[in-house]
Amino acid sequence: MGPAPVPTSSLHQGLFVFKDYGPINDENFLEEAGTPLKFIVEVREASKYQTDLVTFVTQIASILSGKEPLDRGQLLYETYYDLIRLGLKNLEKDAIYGMEEAKSMIMRELVIPLASPEISEGVHQEPQSVLMIGVPGTGKTLVAEWLLQEETGLFILPIDPFELQKEVAKPKEKQYLMPRIAEIARITGKQVVLHVDDIENMVGEHESTNSTMLNLMAGVQESGFYIIASTNYPEKINSSLIQPQRFSVLIHCGLQSEQARYEILKIHANSESKRLSVPLFSSEEVRDLILHEVASHTDGFTPRFLANIATIAKSHLIQRVAKTEGKTIGLTEDHLNGHLFTSDDWEQAFAEVDAKYDSKSVKQRDEELAGFVQKHSTQTVGFIPDGSVVRRVFSKDFFSRVAAAEARSKQS
Repeated sequence: MGPAPVPTSSLHQGLFVFKDYGPINDENFLEEAGTPLKFIVEVREASKYQTDLVTFVTQIASILSGKEPLDRGQLLYETYYDLIRLGLKNLEKDAIYGMEEAKSMIMRELVIPLASPEISEGVHQEPQSVLMIGVPGTGKTLVAEWLLQEETGLFILPIDPFELQKEVAKPKEKQYLMPRIAEIARITGKQVVLHVDDIENMVGEHESTNSTMLNLMAGVQESGFYIIASTNYPEKINSSLIQPQRFSVLIHCGLQSEQARYEILKIHANSESKRLSVPLFSSEEVRDLILHEVASHTDGFTPRFLANIATIAKSHLIQRVAKTEGKTIGLTEDHLNGHLFTSDDWEQAFAEVDAKYDSKSVKQRDEELAGFVQKHSTQTVGFIPDGSVVRRVFSKDFFSRVAAAEARSKQS
């Protein structure tokens, strides 16, 4: 069972079984023969959410086994994340290399203020909804997946933009998603954040849902949710949504520098095989020479296409193993047998991807999006080009005067 946000037909009348205990008869039913009590729980309930089903059965199991009833809110929270993480690939620590500033701003502007309301209210820091802007493949969705795997203390709900569009267009009495969000917030006592990819699909300049969406985002606290959204086409979004109390924070997820591209390639290159830890390069020096060369020719390539280069290079290596072994079925890591990546593997992989990739257009579009963010927001995040330094505005004399004032404060 996956983390589908809405009821599905597969949930209408079904059998939920924890474990097959074998035949149960009058002699062993509910008998405690040194083992836990044996139960089969059948659930026949239409339109139940999957998280509710799992929570319900877990609560039944807890009660029948004589344990203290579990806290429903915490159980729902834990069940949701257990289910949703089943469908997510594990992100390595550096899997979204180059997105540190974007992650930091989302934490600072939205997650921490929501998860720690007492301190935020104490300094009058209001949580802000976030809009990530960038060309396809720069890692916007990966940032959201990273958040889902972090312990944020929030309910982060991925929502399809078309589903949300249909929902906000309905009269209130016919809505099911918004009441569900309110119910989750009430049961768990946690704030809800919606994650909406490609939000331009529901809030274009002429969409009928605009006025409803504007009202919802103008009163996020009353509506009971905040939003982390992403878009490749911010110019399609109603400009009224890009302002304080709506999408207050714009993040430009831009193209990476040459050094960042090298680091991304290294993440995907695999220096050694998985099970046997057999080296796939003759040395780290050779690996670095190859990957730096590829990185130097991939200006304008997004992380998605850099990963594609590594995937194709691996396919060349595996094909060479198959030719050497004279078979294509049943190959294992043992058949690597000293086979290593070659420079040709990576050159051919780059050539294949480069032939179908328009880096000039991508770079031009990236510059346009950076300009859009700069124009519409005073709070921007982008990638700092190689050799650049963030401009410092305050003078050295200013910092000296502040330090002197702080020293006088301590003395008094």
